[in-house]
Amino acid sequence: MIVPSTTRWQPFSPCWLWLVLGVLALPLKALAIDQPLSAMRAEADTNLQAGLEKLATRCDELKLPQQAAQTRAWHVARRQDQQVLFLPTSRDLLKPAANASQVVAFWYEQ
Repeated sequence: MIVPSTTRWQPFSPCWLWLVLGVLALPLKALAIDQPLSAMRAEADTNLQAGLEKLATRCDELKLPQQAAQTRAWHVARRQDQQVLFLPTSRDLLKPAANASQVVAFWYEQ
């Protein structure tokens, strides 16, 4: 006896219904989670900015104006409507020269 396809899947129809509803509800769940995530991101950005400013201030005290400017330029202001993408380069543009002072080498390690 051949069973029509509608009869064969009938016992599973509630499962399919829940699966479809679950998939459709995922964006709503993401929106509910988004608020704490944005607050955590804002806090992390604030902490990073404070740490970079502290390091830049120390560079100013040690009379390293180039390193202070580079440190202040590291922080990227983020916007909610953008995704920031950092692409790697083939060489490190901030690496000091081999004959750089020990203070500059220490700054680079930080």
